Amino acid sequence: MKKPASNWTLLAKETLVPVCSPRFKEQLTEPVDVALLSRVPLIHVTVTADWAHWFRLSGHEVPPSLDDGLRVDTMQMAADAAIRGLGVALGRRPLVDDDIDSGRLIALFDRSLPSGNGYWLVTAQTDFRSPRSSCSSAGCSPSSAVTPSTKPARSPVRTVQGIGAGATRSKQRSPRA
Repeated sequence: MKKPASNWTLLAKETLVPVCSPRFKEQLTEPVDVALLSRVPLIHVTVTADWAHWFRLSGHEVPPSLDDGLRVDTMQMAADAAIRGLGVALGRRPLVDDDIDSGRLIALFDRSLPSGNGYWLVTAQTDFRSPRSSCSSAGCSPSSAVTPSTKPARSPVRTVQGIGAGATRSKQRSPRA
């Protein structure tokens, strides 16, 4: 994975590993191997082809049953479905690491395969010594300071009480005819 620019910092490389709930794994009557994955319900994230990618990377043919199973829209929904015992999801590490560490999910194989993706911290490319910049090593110029007459723009998102901690809802205003 090549670092695109000096203001990009790689935080973690993503790897893929099949995961399920401990209860689901206990109910398996066969040895856990790649062939088993063609006979258990797979949980798919609709916007990716992760399972086909994983089978190819692991050196196995994509099984004809690959299109069977539960389909969800996000990786979080796939992990939640696996936690509830609905099948095997393809976990994206480091996103499922907390669930594995807590025992909510179990990795079916010891080895994770690289997805080719990563998680990056991208910062603005700013040269604070540039004469065009309003800040320098000596401090910020008065033109960049916030004055009492400056009001921040109002956010269109507000917290909704009673839905759950941290739940938000977009407050949309419709144009009047």
